[in-house]
Amino acid sequence: KKQKNERWERVEQYMTSLNVSDWKIAILEADNILDDIIERMGYKGENLGERMKQIEASDFPYLEEAWQAHKMRNTIAHKGTDYALTRSEAEHTINIYHRIFKDLGYL
Repeated sequence: KKQKNERWERVEQYMTSLNVSDWKIAILEADNILDDIIERMGYKGENLGERMKQIEASDFPYLEEAWQAHKMRNTIAHKGTDYALTRSEAEHTINIYHRIFKDLGYL
């Protein structure tokens, strides 16, 4: 539990920055945490997207939001510096991850 929360604290630390690239790192890291959790839950697949396709909505309360957040992560990962992430998009996305992690007992 302690190590997990250190990872989340790093995400929150990046979000305190005024630098857009730090917010992007926060989202990428939060998505990595989500991937680790879903993998540990036993879902199989080459990547997070494939693993999430295996999940029944009834088994995972915030599945729709998880997809939203993961799609934002993909946009950041594929467009990089070309993507103009806004503060409100970043906060919205991080809040989704936070809700999911809280619900799953990670936080």
